[in-house]
Amino acid sequence: SAASDVYKRQACDFSGWSGEIIKQFAIQTLPTNILLSPTGRIEGKNLDEKAIENKLKEIAEKEKEKSLTTNH
Repeated sequence: SAASDVYKRQACDFSGWSGEIIKQFAIQTLPTNILLSPTGRIEGKNLDEKAIENKLKEIAEKEKEKSLTTNH
């Protein structure tokens, strides 16, 4: 599935709840997942596999539409 093919990275700075990553992404519970675009934009947070798949399809469609309008 598209969701299982997503590049996955884990982050831990061993600072607990006062860590920069926790603050930067406003994480309040663990485990947490955050879907980031290649530019670093947050596309989703705490998504299940189906929601990740849907979001990836939505992003792909937007990129496809954008490339069609910029190429014509």
